[in-house]
Amino acid sequence: MEGEKYFREAVRLSPGDYYLHKALADNLAAQGRMDEAIVEINNALKLSPDEPKLFVDRGALYCSAGKKGLAEADFKRAIASPLCGHSVYKYLEDMYQSQGRVKEALALCDLQIKREPSDVTYHNKARFLSANKDYVGARAMLSKSIAIAPMNYVNYEMRGDAYLASGMAREAVADYSKALSLEPLYPNRIYQSRARAYAKLGQKDLEAKDLASAQDKD
Repeated sequence: MEGEKYFREAVRLSPGDYYLHKALADNLAAQGRMDEAIVEINNALKLSPDEPKLFVDRGALYCSAGKKGLAEADFKRAIASPLCGHSVYKYLEDMYQSQGRVKEALALCDLQIKREPSDVTYHNKARFLSANKDYVGARAMLSKSIAIAPMNYVNYEMRGDAYLASGMAREAVADYSKALSLEPLYPNRIYQSRARAYAKLGQKDLEAKDLASAQDKD
């Protein structure tokens, strides 16, 4: 790629700038040249060994290269830093999820909540619990998230999904209706979900109305 030439020239002129090595690594990764990108991230880490984002970046590169063990080690090193952001938890949780390591994923969710009890962290745990069909736990987490961020429609939509998966269609309708009242970005999806809830309740006219609305909003 044309940009690679400029990044390499920048690195040549300022070899002690870790960020330039990271930028070159990003460029190489975009070309699918993962091994070369890892070399540049390693160069960046030599210059700034306490930067947690670099471990996240290298972990992501290792994932792309199929080196899951090395990726996990880097994500854990990043999480050990108090400067760790949300994305690295999700990387590692998704890895554990794909490997069926449920207890480790839940422990990671709890660590994130302990460090930063926020609507985002509660929602993140709810996402994982829902994926593992613990809908009771997911609803509890989403209720906590809603208490902090009551105007976020996504939490109501997701809690509606958890209610519907548990056979609680009336409660699902209430949450989908609340989500729709908050001007969601993707209302057609919520109309379709509410239509399914109305179908469970035997309210065919409302089901048909929502299916029509879903088509209108698509």
